[in-house]
Amino acid sequence: MFSFLPTLVRCAPRGVGLLRSTPRNIGNSAHLSTNRSLSTGSRRVGFFNNNATPLSSPLQTFRGVFRRAYHNERPNSRYAHRNFRNGASGNKSRTSVFAFLDRIPANWVFYGIIGTNVLVFAMWRSIVTREQQIFMIQNFTTSMTNTVQRPWTLLTAAFSHADMKHILFNGMTFFFCARSVLDLLGPRRFLALYTSAAVISSLVASISTQGNPRSMTLGASGAVFSVLSVIGCVAPYSTFYVYFIPVPAYLAVGGLFAYDAYKWYAMPPDGTSHAGHIAGALTGLGYFLLFRGRHF
Repeated sequence: MFSFLPTLVRCAPRGVGLLRSTPRNIGNSAHLSTNRSLSTGSRRVGFFNNNATPLSSPLQTFRGVFRRAYHNERPNSRYAHRNFRNGASGNKSRTSVFAFLDRIPANWVFYGIIGTNVLVFAMWRSIVTREQQIFMIQNFTTSMTNTVQRPWTLLTAAFSHADMKHILFNGMTFFFCARSVLDLLGPRRFLALYTSAAVISSLVASISTQGNPRSMTLGASGAVFSVLSVIGCVAPYSTFYVYFIPVPAYLAVGGLFAYDAYKWYAMPPDGTSHAGHIAGALTGLGYFLLFRGRHF
C-alpha cells in the first residue's frame, strides 16, 4: 500500500512537536510471494515552537499533546494513573497480575520489538536448506493451515519480514510512531494493544485467504496500523501534511482505512493483505473506545 504515494507527510500536533513521515507501503501481512506490504517511514524533525522549522532538533513527537489533552492531573509515578488508580480496592489484585510489565523500562519494550523483528529477518536471510525454509514457513508465516496446526504463528508472523524493503518500511513506521503511544499507555497497555492487534490481523488475513490454502502472509502492518489508529483517535486534530497539504490526523488515518477497504472489496488480490490492515486499524479503534475513559 502506498507504493505509488512516496509523498512527504509532516505532522505538527497542536503546537507540541513535529513528526515527519514518508509513507511507502503501510501494509499488514504481505503475501510471501511478493514480500511487499508494510508501512510508512517516519522521521521526527523538531520541537514545535515559534521558531521551529522542519529541520529543528528531533526532541519530541506526540507525547506532549497526548498528555496535555487527556492527563491534566499527572500522577507521581509514570504509569501510576493506570496501574494503581483504584488504590486498595478489589481491582488492584486483578490488575497486579501483569503490573510487573510496567516496571520493564519502555526502552526495553521498544527496542525489544525492533530487535525481535531484526532477528527473525536475519533467520529468513540465512536460509540455505529446504528444511530451514520449511521451518520458517511453518513457524513465522500465517495461513489457515498454520492457524489450525500452529496457532502461535498468529503472533510470530507479525514479527516476520522476508526482504529488506519490507522490514525497513515497517521498522521506520514503528520507530517513529510507536514510541509516543508506548509512552502514553505504558509497557503493559502497549503490549496488550500491539500483540492483540498482531493476533487479530493475522487471523483475519488467514481467513481472508482461505480460498487459497497455499497463500501465506507475514508482517507487522496490522500491529503498526493499530498504533496509527490510536494516534488518530487520541490526537485527531494533529496535522499531517500530505503533498504539503495540511490534513487532520483523523482524516489521514481514516483515508488509509478507506483505501484498504476499497482495495479489499473492489479490487483483485494484489499481494497485500488489506483485510489484515483493516483488522489492525479496527483493533486500535476498539482499544481506544473500550478504554477511553480510563487510559486516555
